Amino acid sequence: MNDRQQDELLALQAIYPDTVAWELLPNDEVEVRVVLPVEFEDDIQLEVWDREVAKPSAAATVQDVADKLQSANLAEGTSAAPHKGRGATSEARRAAQAGTGSRPARQQDERAPAHPDPSATAFQPRRNQPKACVERDAPARAPRLPPPPHKAPVSPPPVISSTGPPRIRFTPHAPSTPVAPAPATATPPRPASAPANPRRLALRYLPPLHLSVRLPAGYPETEGPRQISLSEEAGWLDAETQKAVEQSLNDIYAGDECLFGIMDVVSSTSPEFAATFRLSFPLVLRQSPTASSTSLSTTLSAFNTSASDTTFATTSHQCPLCFSSHRGTACIRLASCGCVFCTPCLNDYFSLLITEGLVRSVACPSEGCVLARALWEKEVGPKGEVEKEGERPGRLTADEVERLCGAEKRKRYEWLKEKVRVESDPSIAFCPRESCQAAVPKLSEDEEKLRVCPACNFSFCQFCKSSWHGSRNACALPQSSTIVSSYLEGDESTRQSLEAQYGMANIKRLVAAFEEERALRAWLDANATECPGCAAWVNKSEGCSHMTCSKCGSHFCYRCGQSLRPSDPYKHYNTPGGRCYGKLFDFAPGGEPDVGQWIGELLQADELAGLA
Repeated sequence: MNDRQQDELLALQAIYPDTVAWELLPNDEVEVRVVLPVEFEDDIQLEVWDREVAKPSAAATVQDVADKLQSANLAEGTSAAPHKGRGATSEARRAAQAGTGSRPARQQDERAPAHPDPSATAFQPRRNQPKACVERDAPARAPRLPPPPHKAPVSPPPVISSTGPPRIRFTPHAPSTPVAPAPATATPPRPASAPANPRRLALRYLPPLHLSVRLPAGYPETEGPRQISLSEEAGWLDAETQKAVEQSLNDIYAGDECLFGIMDVVSSTSPEFAATFRLSFPLVLRQSPTASSTSLSTTLSAFNTSASDTTFATTSHQCPLCFSSHRGTACIRLASCGCVFCTPCLNDYFSLLITEGLVRSVACPSEGCVLARALWEKEVGPKGEVEKEGERPGRLTADEVERLCGAEKRKRYEWLKEKVRVESDPSIAFCPRESCQAAVPKLSEDEEKLRVCPACNFSFCQFCKSSWHGSRNACALPQSSTIVSSYLEGDESTRQSLEAQYGMANIKRLVAAFEEERALRAWLDANATECPGCAAWVNKSEGCSHMTCSKCGSHFCYRCGQSLRPSDPYKHYNTPGGRCYGKLFDFAPGGEPDVGQWIGELLQADELAGLA
């Protein structure tokens, strides 16, 4: 290593302390190795085409099995004479068994190897060749005589033992002339891979590039770098692009030091990086067929997460709550919004909220997230907050709560969230027993009234909150007027909530009964007076306003409903300044009765009063 090489390498290592290393080679050469991290200013969009191995079809699998079976049978059946190896041993064993009489002669004949004509060649399958016929449990046959010389030798049909396990033996045909091997395309080839749908990612970090530069002894005065190689382990940079980049790096040398020039071109912070590596956004990456079994998109996502966590842990961040700078290891970054806070601040804040039961406020406390959350809650409404909880700005996960506040606070947080969800669901009732009060869901969509508590098995009516009295028996529902008035006066969302809670059919029935009751009440108010003694309604067809209830015998004024003294009921009409003074009779103009009629009634009333 000469002095200029040493100075350049030391300067390069001072600027890139963690990425540059070199090694002295025996032939006075220096190998410089550089690890180039790939980091972008913002997230870039990627379309990653993962390699997907195609599964063989059923037809191809059957064909492969048939080919293997034929190959095995051919290896056994086409031998002209027994060999000295395994065949000789099998022949000796058969001879020994025949001598001891342990095997019938018929089996020995059936299992004897076939001896085709010596000119026979290996069997080659053909598409139009007829299939071999297999006879099961065939009787023993005498060996066939060899065919005449002028004819092609005919192989015997396969024979299967009738006593032992079924064994099929394929004996090949012996053609008169050698047959060329079947072409490789006889069996349709199976695709090695099939294209998959692209996976879209937004990443900021890509796996690093590895640059190797070999400097000869005459660098930089007389000669440039001898070898420049670029590699990448994850497989996101294709081989063609690597070769093109290596060629462009070799062209940088112009008779002087060039390592800094090479670094400026291949560094991801350089404006020439995208042009050098031919990158266009959104970046389209295709996994190589020879790559590892792990998908490229999974590798890139895992590396981006790891690099992002490492960068976060090694940098300082300012907490928006305490306005102090902290190391990343003492901070937490919320996954939903990316806001960063110091762990002690969020621990105190969220622990207080969970202890007080304010679970809806357990969210990102940054100014931007608070404003966005307020707008979102106003847009979706109370019902949408529960249904679209996953879209809530600045939301927290249970794992983040446990990391900040511990396992006990996480349990309470999840319990409070479930409680809020249950209370906001109109279809869920609560057990009327004070010792239970568990959440009780519907038994089915058709059953509205019957509820069975899952905690204490108490069966009750959803309407009257009493023990179950049957579906046909009407229940006392003192709050029916409140339910109906809320339904009639509420908006569409209120009506849907009440229908979900009590059932549409039940609500319609209550509304009909309420309308009928209201119409009856209006008629009674206009045409009848309520008895002050027994609350019975009395309708006057004619006569004076002094009424005597036939049910309880009370005396009252029909005009105002005031109770009258039985001893002097007319004092109410004769007292000046009273509401009914001089209004014992209320007649429309022209509808007054005859004088004798109403005078007789007065006399009769006086007589009754005297008797009393």
